[in-house]
Amino acid sequence: MVASIVWDLIYNPDHGLANSLLAVVGIPPQPFLVNARQAMGAVIAMVTWKGVGYWMVIFLAGLQAIPSVFSEAALIDGASPWAFFWRITLPLLARTIVFVVVADTAINFLLFAPMYIMTQGGPSDATTVLMFEVYRNAFVYFRLGYASAVSTLLLAIMLVVVVVQFRVLRPRVEY
Repeated sequence: MVASIVWDLIYNPDHGLANSLLAVVGIPPQPFLVNARQAMGAVIAMVTWKGVGYWMVIFLAGLQAIPSVFSEAALIDGASPWAFFWRITLPLLARTIVFVVVADTAINFLLFAPMYIMTQGGPSDATTVLMFEVYRNAFVYFRLGYASAVSTLLLAIMLVVVVVQFRVLRPRVEY
């Protein structure tokens, strides 16, 4: 929530940091959150920035869980860093990668705060996602039945996407 407020200030068309940096390069001010074509991209950039640190900690834990015997064996065998990455590190990180992809997908399906704080679902509903639609129908229009139906639909979509991700990204080899 705080990140949404900070990035709302960064994207401010009059005195925001983003437009100040663009002015240094000679690019005219951009209406990041008020242009229907740029608003979703601006929100996605903020959400990505916010999540990178968290997911990097998960990847770091996955990297530290790889036993050192694999790197020692690769060093003795003369494996190049590129071969070590593709044949040892990446396969041993497969479960971590699956976790990060599935968890991040589920989190992104439930995004609400950035849309509410930064754009209120606008401009022209360009940043209205299903979770924002649930909120708007339940608490603005008081159509609780419709909001419940959209929530159920959101759950069904998430379930299908997660099952597909687990099947496609499932590690093929056990170590």
